Amino acid sequence: MTNPTIKYDTSKFDAALQAISFGVNDFKTIESKGALVLKEGMQQRAAKDTGDMSDGIQSHIIEESNEKIEDDVGPEASYAPYQEYGTGIYAEAGNGRKTPWVYRDRNGNFHTTRGNRPHPFVRPTALQDHDKVIDAMDKEFKRKLLTAWLR
Repeated sequence: MTNPTIKYDTSKFDAALQAISFGVNDFKTIESKGALVLKEGMQQRAAKDTGDMSDGIQSHIIEESNEKIEDDVGPEASYAPYQEYGTGIYAEAGNGRKTPWVYRDRNGNFHTTRGNRPHPFVRPTALQDHDKVIDAMDKEFKRKLLTAWLR
């Protein structure tokens, strides 16, 4: 008895692969889908007092070439590290100031504080949304492949 054989003509697929040539802009589009997932995740998790923190979360391409695209996704607010890691006696790893201090709020009122507890939003997004980022990029990559194949 002979083993059953299934033959499949791959000539159309092979021709499509030969015709596909992804450039930097194609990869930037794929990468931008992942960056958007990160940006939205950070915006959802960021503290919302004035909205400056979540509104200031941006994506900036740092490096791009045919081999690599590096994107910096994160908050632009100068006080973002204080939200992420905490301040004073509440700062992570004990890195904060140990004595109380006085500050003035945006309404001109004075307050004494010993610090602010951490409100992480960057690290949890990177950890918890990792699979969503990969899925978004994978979906765009497959869409681009299909579009190229159907040309």
